[in-house]
Amino acid sequence: DLILIGGLGFGIVCSAVTTVVAEAASALLAAVYMARRVPELCPGHGQWRIRRDLLGPILRYGAVTAVQQAVQPICKVLIQGQVNALGVGAIAAFNAVTRVDDFAFTPEQSIATAITTYIAQNRGAGQTARIRRGFAVGLRLELGYWLLMGSLTLLLRRGILSLFVAGEGAADVIALGSTYLGWMAVFYALPALTNGFQGFYRGMGKMTTTLIGTCIQAGLRAAAAAVLAPRVGLPGIAFACAFGWCVMLAFEVPYYFWTCKKQNLKKASPMGEKLPQKAADEGRTCRKSPFTGRQRHSRPSSQPPSPDRKAFEEFPYVKLQPLHQTPDDDRAGLRGLPLPVYLHERGRAAPP
Repeated sequence: DLILIGGLGFGIVCSAVTTVVAEAASALLAAVYMARRVPELCPGHGQWRIRRDLLGPILRYGAVTAVQQAVQPICKVLIQGQVNALGVGAIAAFNAVTRVDDFAFTPEQSIATAITTYIAQNRGAGQTARIRRGFAVGLRLELGYWLLMGSLTLLLRRGILSLFVAGEGAADVIALGSTYLGWMAVFYALPALTNGFQGFYRGMGKMTTTLIGTCIQAGLRAAAAAVLAPRVGLPGIAFACAFGWCVMLAFEVPYYFWTCKKQNLKKASPMGEKLPQKAADEGRTCRKSPFTGRQRHSRPSSQPPSPDRKAFEEFPYVKLQPLHQTPDDDRAGLRGLPLPVYLHERGRAAPP
């Protein structure tokens, strides 16, 4: 765009062409990288067929996601109509702030995607005890990002807007936009939370819940903008956004606790557990094995645990079993352990 439109003077059609070409190049490069570096994701010859048992869930999830993605642009169009009635200066300021919003919201959405992946993987592996703890960490990341991004945006808002606004009347546009962006920087905490909860519901497979939350937020946001914008001006758009996000949280937060209760998701807690006095005196720690569910006391502090065992405990989805076991394994309590832990414990139990 900078070269073809800004330098060579091509028209708006060139912008559309360059967008399509850039997307196609990105898809092609991603496919080449996947084929070379991650061949496990490439479909085989026998996989290019429709599976009826998977078609239904895919269409159901895809339809809900498609409707959800369509709601936001419709809401933006309705809000843009309210902004247009405020004059040319308000339109320029709103468009400049919208670009900053898109940049600010992208990391929040990326963290939400990470929450979705984490929760879906642990839910599929049956490790439900890790879901709420991981979700709590994700929310802390969201709020930590808001503190950083919100503070920088609030302090540097005039300089940021000057990057998008130039020419005659730029000072008035920057002044109007800085007021609007200042309120938005404070309210960035709300979409950080809503994105986190949306990630949780996607990971739990509750796509309808995410659609309901998005429709509530978008609908009330557009309605509040229609009421506040003519009376308050451009800052009224920021207050309308905050109102929509707050109502969305009022719906999703109680439903989160209800979901945790219904799904029997345990409350987030630290990894460590209380030790018997003898083990504590010896400087040992105690934790529940992710493989067997039994409590295991570590070695005394003078003998650090094996790094291999620590690595295996970090990946509880390893479920391989040893092929051959001896009667000594029963006496040592090793029968039924996954293969990596069996080999480690078998080595410790062997006589010198």
